Amino acid sequence: MLGAVSLDVRPAEGPVDGHLVAGILDELVAEARDFLAAATAEGTRRNYATDWRAFVGWCAAHGFASLPADPDVVALYLTDYARAHKASTVVRRAVGIAKGHRRAGYLSPTVRSGSVAGLPRHGCCYLSRRNPV
Repeated sequence: MLGAVSLDVRPAEGPVDGHLVAGILDELVAEARDFLAAATAEGTRRNYATDWRAFVGWCAAHGFASLPADPDVVALYLTDYARAHKASTVVRRAVGIAKGHRRAGYLSPTVRSGSVAGLPRHGCCYLSRRNPV
């Protein structure tokens, strides 16, 4: 699941600094997972999961691999999506794609391509800005 939090750590041989033993380490891992899970609201995690599924569906419909995605494919998807959505929503889609890749153990294709950086400046995003009064 995209919203799941993973934390897989194991100490080097023996206790770290002489005071972390297996039981305490397990407790710390559980607490750290809770902290990480609380860092993003449940609704935001659901949105990212929706964003990921939408990207996977778009890739399938257009014959592209979604995982790992080529940065150029991500740029095409976001450009297509930007035709009818606000820049902030396009950026959130990019984050969802990045999180989907990281969850699967891949680097984010959005970071490598800079795929959302120029979209609002280029004017291809639907922007709902109000005119100044």
